[in-house]
Amino acid sequence: MSLSDLANIGGFVSSLAVLISLVYLALQIRQSAKNQKAAIHNERNGHLLEMLATTYSDKQIMDVCMRGLNADTTLSPVERNQFVHVQICMFNFYQEYFLMFKDGMVDKARYAHTMNT
Repeated sequence: MSLSDLANIGGFVSSLAVLISLVYLALQIRQSAKNQKAAIHNERNGHLLEMLATTYSDKQIMDVCMRGLNADTTLSPVERNQFVHVQICMFNFYQEYFLMFKDGMVDKARYAHTMNT
């Protein structure tokens, strides 16, 4: 076997090694993207649950929210302010969720489910 034959075999083996490492890298990137989406989903879900638990575990705030959603004109200025701030939190959450969907960090099924809920 000549030196050029060995060089050709070495070139083939190195090309094969590069191909294998590229396939492995592609799989790693795909898995990393899935893990990142799962982490984002868990964090988003945690924020939503925390916000809902904080808002709706307080009977007084729950009453203000229900009255505000029913367009109760007897809300005091303090109650109107409470209602507006709860709504701002909700709108900010949905805005952020929409932007995450547009950036591809939330899949279509999860986005549709949240919007329908």
